[in-house]
Parts: sequence; C-alpha cells; structure tokens
Amino acid sequence: MEISKKELSTVNEIIYKNMDLWLKKLNKRIHLKLYALVYDNNEKLTKIVRVKKTVPASKGEPGVAQDIFPEVDLQTVFDELRILPADEGDLPATIEALKGFLDQQCYKSTADYKQKSAEDKPEESEIKAQPESEDTRLLYANHFQYLGAKNTHITLSYLLEIRNVDAVSRELFFSRPQFSFLRMSLDYFFGNYFSVNSKGEIKLQDNKIQSRFDEDPLLFNRRMSRLFFGKMQEHILSNKSADVPEFNNDLKFDYSIHSLMEQMDEISSLPYENASPFGSILFLHSKAIDLQGLIRFSIRFKETGRILLDDAKRIRKLLELTNEDKDLYLIADHRHIYGLGEVNWNLQHSTLAVRLDFNGLSKLKLVLVHTKAELSKGGELIVENDKRYYRSDLAMVEQPLISLSSKNPRLGEEGYSSERFMKLLENTFWKDQSTAAHQSSIEALDLIVRKAREQKHGTMVVITSPDTAKQELTTLSKQSTPIEEKAIHPDHVKFLTAIDGAIYFDTQARCHALGVILDGNAKPDIGDPSRGARFNSAHRYLHKLKDSGDQKCVIAIISEDGMVNLIPENENEDLLLATAEEMIDLINVDPPDLDKLEAKGKLLLESSIVDSEWLFKVGKACLDKEMYDRAIQFVSHAETQAKSEFITASQYNSIGNCYHNKAVLQKVESDVEQDIIKLYEKAIAMYEKAIENSLSSENWNHIYNSNLGNSCSYLFPILRKDNNSITYFHAILDKAIHSLSEAIEERKRRSLKNDKQLYFKRAYCLQGQAESEENEANKEVLYRKSMDDYNLSLELEPKDTGSLWTGSLWNKSLIHEYFNELKDAVECLARALVNKNEEKFMKKLVKIINKQPDLILVARAAYTAQTGSASLPPELDKLYEAYLGELEAFDLEGVAAAKEVLSHPKPDSDEELDSN
Repeated sequence: MEISKKELSTVNEIIYKNMDLWLKKLNKRIHLKLYALVYDNNEKLTKIVRVKKTVPASKGEPGVAQDIFPEVDLQTVFDELRILPADEGDLPATIEALKGFLDQQCYKSTADYKQKSAEDKPEESEIKAQPESEDTRLLYANHFQYLGAKNTHITLSYLLEIRNVDAVSRELFFSRPQFSFLRMSLDYFFGNYFSVNSKGEIKLQDNKIQSRFDEDPLLFNRRMSRLFFGKMQEHILSNKSADVPEFNNDLKFDYSIHSLMEQMDEISSLPYENASPFGSILFLHSKAIDLQGLIRFSIRFKETGRILLDDAKRIRKLLELTNEDKDLYLIADHRHIYGLGEVNWNLQHSTLAVRLDFNGLSKLKLVLVHTKAELSKGGELIVENDKRYYRSDLAMVEQPLISLSSKNPRLGEEGYSSERFMKLLENTFWKDQSTAAHQSSIEALDLIVRKAREQKHGTMVVITSPDTAKQELTTLSKQSTPIEEKAIHPDHVKFLTAIDGAIYFDTQARCHALGVILDGNAKPDIGDPSRGARFNSAHRYLHKLKDSGDQKCVIAIISEDGMVNLIPENENEDLLLATAEEMIDLINVDPPDLDKLEAKGKLLLESSIVDSEWLFKVGKACLDKEMYDRAIQFVSHAETQAKSEFITASQYNSIGNCYHNKAVLQKVESDVEQDIIKLYEKAIAMYEKAIENSLSSENWNHIYNSNLGNSCSYLFPILRKDNNSITYFHAILDKAIHSLSEAIEERKRRSLKNDKQLYFKRAYCLQGQAESEENEANKEVLYRKSMDDYNLSLELEPKDTGSLWTGSLWNKSLIHEYFNELKDAVECLARALVNKNEEKFMKKLVKIINKQPDLILVARAAYTAQTGSASLPPELDKLYEAYLGELEAFDLEGVAAAKEVLSHPKPDSDEELDSN
C-alpha cells in the first residue's frame, strides 16, 4: 500500500521546515531544496517529489512548494542537480548507496577541479581573471524509515541541495568530512532529531512528528555544538589525521561526556580588568606537544603545575599573553594547558592542530590549522652532501570549523567572507570584464577590509571608482581628512580607522581620505530603524551616488564586534523571496504602484540566482491583474532560470495563459498579424508542455487540453488568410479538434459537468475544417458533426443570452444555409438577433427572406416567442407588411390565419431550441 499524496505532503513539509529553520540558525543566507524519494519495502523507487520554499499564497510565512515528478526516474533528479554520472554509467541501486555515491562523486569532482586548477593556472597576461569556483552548494542524501497511517512501511530518502554555503564549509564537507560541523549535524538530524518507534520508524501524530528530545532548531544546534566540541576533543585525544576523509558519522553519544564547550564558554564569559576576552588556545595531542622542535615554548609549566581546562579564571588571565599575529598561543592537549609557545609548522606533517579563538564576550571560533605546499610560488633546489633537495614554501591553511556566539553556533560568516566581498566588487565594477590587474586590486581591498575588522570600535570602508573618489572628496573635503592618493600598508589600516568616520578607497586600492562623514538624502524606503547611525548613513550615501548618475559604490560596514555588512547586498535568496512577496502585494493594490513595481521587478529580472518558483508566482499575479507584458517578462525569466529543473504542468499552463491573453489583447490593439501568430504559437507550445508534464493522476489535464484547443481555435482563422500556410493551417485545426475532444472525454471520465465552451470551440473548428474541405461528402460529414456540437452547447445553457449562445445560433444558421435548410437558418438568426442586435444577423436574415418571402412568418414567430411582443424591428416589420400585402391580393383566409397565430406567440422552451 502506498502513502497518500496528502500524508506525504505533510511529512515533507515538516521535514523541510525543521531542517530549513536549523540551517537558517547556522547561517541566514543558506537556501535549501529537498528531493523526497519514496521507496517501498522492496527498495523500489515509487515517487519523486521536489520540495522548496516559495512565496506564500496569502499574508504569512513563506510556503512550501511540492512538485511530483511525472516520471519515477532518479536520472531526472540527477539531471536537475547537474550531478556527474557514475563511472560505470549506472545510478546507485540502493538507498544506502545513494549517500555514498554523492559523497564520492562530489569529493571526486572537488579533487578533479583542484587538480585542473593547479595544472591550468591562468597566466598574468590573460584577459579574464576567473574566480576559483562559483558553485556555492552542497549535495547530501540520507533517509528515514516511516510508518504510514495505514501501517504502510516505506523509506523516505531525502536528497538535499544546500546553497549559499561558504567555500571553507564546502571544502570541509567533502575533503575533511570528519571535521565538518554541517555534515555531523545533518547526520544527527536524520539519525536522532525525531522520535522513533521500536523499529526505528518516524510517524505522524496529529499532523506532527514528535521531536526525540522535545527540541526546537535552536536547542538542536546547541546540542550539536556541544557534541562537535566533544568530537574535536576526542580527535585531539586520539591524534586523528585531518588528511584522510571519513564520510560516515557514527552517532556517538560518548562525545557528550566531554565538556570542552562548557569549559571554553566559561572562559569567554569572563572579563579581565574590564577587558573582553581575546586570544587563542592551540590544541594538540600530548605526544605532539612533546615532539622535539614542534613547539617552541616561551613559558612551559612544570608537569605538576599544568593548568586544567576547567580552571577558567587562570586561563582567562593567561589569554592576555597570547598574540595571534606573532603566532603565540596557549598550548594544550585534551585536558591541560602546557604553557605559552609558538609552532614550528614545517614539522607539523599530519599532526592534528585545532585552534580556539576567543573573540570577545561569549564569542568563540574553532579553527583547523594545517600546512600545504604553496604551488603558486617557485621553490629552490638545494644540494647538500651530494643529495638534491627541492624546498618549497609552506602555506598556512586555517579552516574555521564553527563559531559560537552565546552558545549558538554559526557556520561561516554571515556578513563577510573574502569570497562574497570579492564577488561583490567584481560584479559591481567589472561585470564579466575583470582582468588579472583588477583581481590584484580586489585582493588588496579584501585584505584592507579584513584588517579594518581588527579595529575594535567599528568603522566603514568605502570603495568607488577613481573618478568618483576624486569628485566626492572635493565635495566632502570639509567633513573628512583628505590625503594624497596612495596605497596603504594593510597593517596600518586598523590604526587609520581609529578615528570617527569612514576610510575612502578607489578601485585601485588607493586611499583618498580618512574620517569621512558620509552624507545622503533620507528617503522613506532607505535604511533600517533597528540599525545604528553607521549602517543608515552608509545606505543613504550609496543611494545618493546612485541617484546622481548611477555612480557605483561598495561599502563595508564594520561593527564593534567585528561583524561586517556589505552594501549593496550581494544577491541573497531570502532578500529576493521578500522582494517577490512585496511585488505580489504591490500588484494586488488597486491601482498598482507602477514605479515601485518597476524597481523591484528589475531586481528580480536581473538576478541570476532567483528561484524560478518565485518568478512564476509574480508572473501569475500579473496575469490575474491582466498585466500581460509584465507577466510574460516574469514567466519567461522563470523558464530560463529553471534551467535543467523540471517545470510543472501548472507552471507551463500559466506561461501559456500569459501569451494567449496577450495575443487576444494585441489582436484588438494591433493589426500586425505576424506578432499575434508568434504569441499564439508560444502559448500553444507551453500548453503542449503542460500536457507532456502533467501527471496521470492529475486533475487538471482537461484544463491544459482545453487551453491548447482554445489557442489553436484563435490561430487558425488568421492562418486561413495565407495560402502559403495551408498545411500548417490544417495541422493547427487537427490539433485543436484533438485537444478539445481530449478535454471533453477527460471531463466525462471524471464525472465533471459538461462545458458548453468546449463543444462550441470544437464545433467552430469542425466548421472551419468543413469550409476548407474540397470533397463534398466529407464536407457534409464535418458540417453535421459541427452542428451536433453547436446543439450540445445550446442545450447546456438553453436560457443563456451571452456571446457564446449567440455565436452558436449564428454559426448554425450558416450551416443550415449550406444545406438549404432555410427555415431553420431563419429561426436561428431571429433568436440571435433578439440577444444581440448585430448588423450581420439582420443582413443575413433579410437576404434569406428576400429569397423566400414566406419565411418572414418563421422569423416573426421566433422573434416574438423570445421577446413576448408582437412588435418587430423596422427591417423585419417592413418585410412582414410587404408579405401580408402580397398575400392579401391572393389569399385573405391565409392572412387572417397568419395574424391569428402570431397574435398569440408560444413561450420559448428548451424543446424549441432542440428542434434542429
């Protein structure tokens, strides 16, 4: 027995929301997408669902979009995620194999990329300076055993794509997974976040899945922090190598017996002589500490005088002796502080070294420290005692493992990372045109910002083009300290930023001024009242430059605790999601604020990372408000942005609706038929994709077929005018009739109410086929089929007086006229005339009556039956009087009989409508 769609949707939403919340607690920029793979008891893949965050349908929290793939094929997911195929060309056959497959493939991809980067390092003369990698995502898979509502035992395997992960965390995740906090947390989330039964299965109770320890995401992250510190303490104790990747995290609760996090947190909470704690402890295995030459001790305690790690007050005092710039640390193993010393790193080899940095009150950072040969610099060949040695430089590699702020873990640096800053500079000043020279300036500016962070009172670093810098510093000369333009030694930056105001650089890393007080015009939509004066003045200044000729500027805002905000914001998916929500709200305002829509729409349309799901939502909102040009902009970008992603049937249907409605509108406003044809063709292509991507169990397939037939029915009359496209004309007509028939049959299968429009449209298309048919026998068959559908359309709404009803009567009259059934034609025209006094109805009616004058009686009877009045329109009344005049000359009894019948008209009835 399979899990129901509703139950699966509920489980997926719970898993997604819990996971998204705790990942956002680690780093608010992280963006998550899940693929739920449902396996039965025989490990057969039965269903694939894509789960991701989307714009809420109404005010409230962002929703969760769930798209079921029409084909149960793991390859479709791999194609979406651009996962390399296995070496043998086979996909992982089992659930367990999937996790290992991703680990090995991604690890292999990382290793291959590094090797290629080393081999193909660009020369200085190359035009374009390429960043190391633009991929900010991680791929991971794990699973739950699940007990369904009807004792259904299945396996829910989840394949995760986690985006906006910093470079160091990605490197650790695949190259040194045993030191990855994120990987450990993911393994524990799947292993023991939710409560399980005796068989290890999670289950729904009252639409909830019980947490094992009654944790929320905050408490889960804190528990993970404690376990991770305990794991690092155990690694130090066992001298674990950092060079050999270990992908499998055993859920070891022995880690919880270690108290390293509590010991270090207590130290970090103690001021010393009113100063916050700063300094570092370097942890090594005890044998490594005793290794000859590795540690050069400035101070070494006697063995009996070593300080235990739980002696917080003594260690807090000793931290004042450390100096990270001089590579001077407190040296410790898993239990004791040995003394104060520096490391001879060229003797480290495979020895594990973990450094703990104290960065203020209750702020900790755990860092993995190792060395590697620096491939970018030349080595030196040395000959000693007839032996040849090649000496190369060793680069220090410091990989932050986890940061803690008041016991809450943080992954990467939310406000600043070299990777993000350098990308922002490149995108702002040299979009797709960065050279090696520009890259050198970017690296210099990155170093300046990192050094400015060491200034303990906060500051700002402003970067503009050289011309803008000169112009601005002339204007700001009275509220700054201008200097001769020159490069500043990075080590001097923290001293030069000690005074109030910003330090001002150009894009060539030359400093123009110190202590700059930035000005700008206050606007209602600029700034954040919850932030300080520094943040808001930076935003006002940025917008002032933008308003005065779109001058480009980047500002790094550094707070007292070393956190950095970069403006303008790099593309941030949460910001884009919020913008999409705001746009939908603005669209639904009556009337819409077009200026704000333009600005926010530009942000979404120019984004390279915005989620296609959000663009589709904005496009749909524009469509609903009949803003077709804007709707097409958004759905087109959504289609492009989806790239290799599976686009759902409903999304393709929305795109089709945008193009169809635009074509209908343009047909009214413009005579450029080629443009209109292209719009209908685009709509038809989208509806066909909707049908192709619709699920066999989906309830909306009749809608997609109906829309396809509708667009075809609008297109074929335009094509009929061109004799050169006769084959295409017939193909469109065939497609229209086929799709409309499919829609009609689908509605019957689902016991849905018959739709009069479907029959009318099919009748119209059959009539079009008949008119173009040369064989008379075939023509008659097509006309009769068309007549049947018009009758069905009229039967479904016998009292309707709308354009559809009138159109059916008009078209029926033309077919009756073809078959020389003039009485029936006249009756249809008279009824149509009552509903809509259209000139063509009257002309056709008069023409037929002039051929056969006695049909005026049929026309008058039909007209008065519907109106309940004996009076006729002047044109018909004139024909009636003329007919009576002719009749009086030959048949007085006939005249009296005609008048008697017509003075008591029959009421209109359904039966009369069915007379044909």
